[in-house]
Amino acid sequence: GFALLVNVALEASLVWSELLTPGLRIAAWVAVSGFWGVSVVFGYWFIRHQPHDHREETESEFGQAQNHYLEGDWFQTQRILGNLLRRDPRDLEARLMLATMLRHTGRLDEANRQLDQIELIEHSRQWELEINRERQLSADARKNTEM
Repeated sequence: GFALLVNVALEASLVWSELLTPGLRIAAWVAVSGFWGVSVVFGYWFIRHQPHDHREETESEFGQAQNHYLEGDWFQTQRILGNLLRRDPRDLEARLMLATMLRHTGRLDEANRQLDQIELIEHSRQWELEINRERQLSADARKNTEM
């Protein structure tokens, strides 16, 4: 809209000056200035009120989840990963770790559901090797429990 307004004002002022009366040309430039001013104010407000970037906090929590996972503290691992996934359901790393933890605790159906969820998320192809490996480990675990 702004570009159209600027083009009309330029055309009316420089190319076809007979297209608009002098008063309408001034009004067009006032509108351009007003539009620009409102955009500047809104842009400044938008930048100042952006939600907090949780990237560092998320990385820290993911590290905590990894530590709990390595210690075998499944409850804390699941709690932290659940928090991460509530904030960002598309967090592939957290969901994959949750699937792995669920497999380790014998909750194979839940682990497979998490893997299914991962495959629905775009960019999950980069994790295809890990997803397939988890599916194979889950299938092997299922066979061992059936014997």
